[in-house]
Amino acid sequence: MRACCRVKPSWRGKAFRKLCDSIPGTLTLGSSWPRLKHLFITIGDPWMRRAQSWHGILLLATDYGSLGRQEELEALARNWEQLSAPSDESSLEFGNVLAMFGMTLEAKQIFEAEEAKIAAHPSSTLAFKLGKSYMSLGILDRAEQNFQRALDLNPACADCDQSLAEIAERQGNTEKALAFLVAAKQLAPEDPEILFEFGKVCLQRNLLEDALPALAKAAALKPERDPYVYVLASANVAQGNLSNAASLFARLLQKHPHDAVLKYSMGAVDYLQGKYAEAESSLRQSLRAQPDQVAASYYLGLTYDALGQDDRAVAVFRDLLKGHPQHAPSYVKLGSILLRQHNYDEAQQDLERAISLDSGSVQAHYQLGLLFRRLGKTAESDNQFAESRKLEAERSSQTDLKLRLLLPD
Repeated sequence: MRACCRVKPSWRGKAFRKLCDSIPGTLTLGSSWPRLKHLFITIGDPWMRRAQSWHGILLLATDYGSLGRQEELEALARNWEQLSAPSDESSLEFGNVLAMFGMTLEAKQIFEAEEAKIAAHPSSTLAFKLGKSYMSLGILDRAEQNFQRALDLNPACADCDQSLAEIAERQGNTEKALAFLVAAKQLAPEDPEILFEFGKVCLQRNLLEDALPALAKAAALKPERDPYVYVLASANVAQGNLSNAASLFARLLQKHPHDAVLKYSMGAVDYLQGKYAEAESSLRQSLRAQPDQVAASYYLGLTYDALGQDDRAVAVFRDLLKGHPQHAPSYVKLGSILLRQHNYDEAQQDLERAISLDSGSVQAHYQLGLLFRRLGKTAESDNQFAESRKLEAERSSQTDLKLRLLLPD
């Protein structure tokens, strides 16, 4: 019995369940709880005797949550409010336990009470922990306020900058995220997680000259971190270093030979290198492992198009669009193939659909211009070519990436 309660916290729930099963007649926890409680107290087990202390409540809360005992967990939340001055750290920890097991309202109330205390007695450490707690609930504005408070109190807090960057990235503001990550990187230039996040945001913003060194260093510091290697490989694709990218993906495939995303990535790189047979093999393997993949299906269609297998390419794109009718690039490729096959009506429908989904598609306007030219519609053709040239000039002025590996689904 005592051994059951001395195990690691992560094991206590299983140990408690095993203990219940080992006592004759305890078929359900609900019916046996009074008996078990009496047994615990009788043998002097500290777990039950300390249930009215903050430490005991924390232990019980974790185990009740693991066992799915919602009513008892709610009772502990009420008991917590009656405790005399639990520490700020323990209050945050208890709130995190409640949040972990779905008691969002109760957790939020505890966090708000702690926020008032921190405002009265500022602490960078506690403000940072509170920010993490609010993030766990998805309350980003309160999390941001507390991370900023922690940073104001301790300007050398690299973790604060990184957490503020994470919030900015979640909000879609990569420029703001990058500013915080630059500051974090200056404070902790050897931190692999900060280097990785910095490189990833730089990659999103097409800043390859900054992204690649940071991602390479992060992967060198933590070579066992597969996401680090994957994003580094993607950055190499973006810069056109296809052989480097292929080597990195091959390294990951040695560890995960049946991974659908890695098979797709390898197939995409093979396609970009003109290795169409290898690309077809990898992409088909990827789709067998995980059939509903937009990116893998799209690259398979591109591969058949490059091989001159128009009918197979058309079949792939049509099948893809049945499940994903908003995928504009597939309409562009399908329309261009149908144009080659002189199927003008369907080609026009697909190309116009592509433009309705993505009016900035250079290829869609260009292919539609070709189609109108073949139909003798000179004015319409000239308009589409002019729009295509304008969009191409805008793209060039933005120094956009020429190669970018599609993100896996």
